[in-house]
Amino acid sequence: MLVCAIAVVPVMLAPRIQNLWGAVALISLAVAAHQGWSANLFTLASDMFPRNAVASVVGIGSFGGAIGGALIATFTGLLLQANTQLRADFSDRRPRLISSRC
Repeated sequence: MLVCAIAVVPVMLAPRIQNLWGAVALISLAVAAHQGWSANLFTLASDMFPRNAVASVVGIGSFGGAIGGALIATFTGLLLQANTQLRADFSDRRPRLISSRC
């Protein structure tokens, strides 16, 4: 799991890579590492808890993750709405978001 977690870190360099296939390879590595980590995480629950409690433990963990994702998405939306206006700039080949103050 540590190897998978470390393999995700270089994805932050993807926007700086000029070669398209290099960026695709880096993002692919991060996606594969994330999938490896999450598959091992589900297996970890079956190793740590009794057979009749595994589904409940995974369900409670998934519920917590879903609630956390909903809350952070809501908070981010409120924060962006209050502080910036975002518009897409498609003037060159790569679309990017430009922030401007209200």
